[in-house]
Amino acid sequence: MCVFNTGYPVFREASNFADQAGVFEIHDTMDAQHKLAMQQVVPEYPIVWCGDAQVPVSVIGNANW
Repeated sequence: MCVFNTGYPVFREASNFADQAGVFEIHDTMDAQHKLAMQQVVPEYPIVWCGDAQVPVSVIGNANW
């Protein structure tokens, strides 16, 4: 689980994450210590037209790293 600062927009994609298999959004955890976290929001395996990962994958980073 990735934790984000309070004030980060919820129900949006996280900056510097590129979802490759699966869909993730920022959600409120209702936890005082870890207020926001990235959560997988589509748990169903999609219909694919070519080979795809069997598990959710999100690449972390940006072009300047």
